[in-house]
Amino acid sequence: MWKLKSDSGFFEFLSAKGVSKKLVVFLALGIILLLIGSAGLGGADTTEQVSDGELSSMCSSLVGVGECRVMVTYNEKGEVYAVAVLCEGAESVAVKERIYELVGSLYGIGTNRIAVLKIDAAAQK
Repeated sequence: MWKLKSDSGFFEFLSAKGVSKKLVVFLALGIILLLIGSAGLGGADTTEQVSDGELSSMCSSLVGVGECRVMVTYNEKGEVYAVAVLCEGAESVAVKERIYELVGSLYGIGTNRIAVLKIDAAAQK
């Protein structure tokens, strides 16, 4: 390892080797930010799971949806894989878009994993 001829300090040693104080401080801050990021302090995984009944109730509350039934399927890791929504207002493109937006934002899945279909009112009775 390097030996110092004097006890003048770390920054003076680096200055003698041609390294500026600003560069050392910048690198130290970068390392600290990397450590914070890898520790997961961002809090991105704080979502609550929404039950099928709660999702059905939320969808029913949307304008134009009407009666609604929901089924959520999960993959082997317990993550939401797909969602099927049966509702009275499914023939409306606007209603479908509202449901896609709601379900997609709640579960973080794309519209390719969300099915919105018209419920058979006669079969419900």
